Amino acid sequence: MSMTNDDCALLLLKLAQQPVTEDSKADAKILAEKIHRVPLAIRQLAALIRKEKITVSEFLQYYGRGSLLSKLDQVQGYTLQDLYRLTISTVWRLETFKPAQTSLLNKMAMMDPSQIDESILHRDVACSRSIDVFPRGLDFVKTRTELLATSLIDRNSEIKALSTHRLVQDVTMEKMDHPSLVYNYSFVAELLRSSWHFKPEKFDREGQRNMDNLTPHIINLHGLKVDFRRDFPGLENQRAFAVLFQECAWYLTQHGHHPDAGPLFDTARDICEQNQPELDDDLATTLFAMARWGVETGADANEVLSISRELLEIRKQKHDISCKSDREVNLDVLKDLATAHTGMSQALLLLDRYQEAFDSAQRCIELEAMLPEIVEGKAINHFAMIYQALALFGLQRCSILDG
Repeated sequence: MSMTNDDCALLLLKLAQQPVTEDSKADAKILAEKIHRVPLAIRQLAALIRKEKITVSEFLQYYGRGSLLSKLDQVQGYTLQDLYRLTISTVWRLETFKPAQTSLLNKMAMMDPSQIDESILHRDVACSRSIDVFPRGLDFVKTRTELLATSLIDRNSEIKALSTHRLVQDVTMEKMDHPSLVYNYSFVAELLRSSWHFKPEKFDREGQRNMDNLTPHIINLHGLKVDFRRDFPGLENQRAFAVLFQECAWYLTQHGHHPDAGPLFDTARDICEQNQPELDDDLATTLFAMARWGVETGADANEVLSISRELLEIRKQKHDISCKSDREVNLDVLKDLATAHTGMSQALLLLDRYQEAFDSAQRCIELEAMLPEIVEGKAINHFAMIYQALALFGLQRCSILDG
């Protein structure tokens, strides 16, 4: 809800019921700048002007150089963040928030403030706390209308999306104790998970639009400080967070948003590593995606190799267990191991370790030779062949240079 000086000046004049002239607009701009263009402070300012029955120019003349501080809770004596807390705290003192209003604000405080699609908030998520009265149906509409009247939130009716200000979020977060923080974090995560339908193998324009709407909220939620192991005990809780962050990071990587993906990958990896061996499969999926992210971002080649090696070890262990327990070869496990060898080949190529890269690619080709689609000639292991060809080229180049 970013507003320009012109927007704020016109808003102030309208709320103060003042005529719009060049002079009044210039004075209103000065006042708006002094209160950092904060919408709630503008409402307070306009109310004071109406109450004292003076013009904007007179208000600037009387209070604009010193007395304005006392008039607006000394807003000029605080940082921008503290300024907004004071003006919002005034609203909190004047408004008696109902439980449903507080609940909606709490959920919005954990999401990206610029655009919150209402369809996300309408998802059917069970409340595990009896004290939380998250509004549904007509109650949601009523609660939304009541909050709109406070200027704490805004609504774009064309796209059915809510928005708020980051400083409103800050104040809302400050009012939560730790149990409330953990509960609302879990609730919002469930809203996002129930809306998240990631299908990387299939392009879907509507699905992509949905993902684009959700990723800013997942990034925002991830940025909040929680201890996943302590605050969300239970293996399934841990897995749910790891999968959500990993899939979001992979989606961002596929669409070129690499900087946002890195921290999400790191968190997903940490959660999985703290829950080994139960989350080994999820860890392997995360490591595979991280290695790809590392290649695309030009990350340190040794780090990419380390990630690829950890992935290979996990796949080897599962393959060994499968071979001991199953009479028949588990083709999915075999394919995963072959893919891990391909990743190792790529990582070794980044370090110019051509012979090792060739051998890893060859191991992949040997493993995949057992797959039905390879045997029947319906598929080829093209990545392994490409990396093997690159390794051969590197070896030949080194041989020429040595010669």
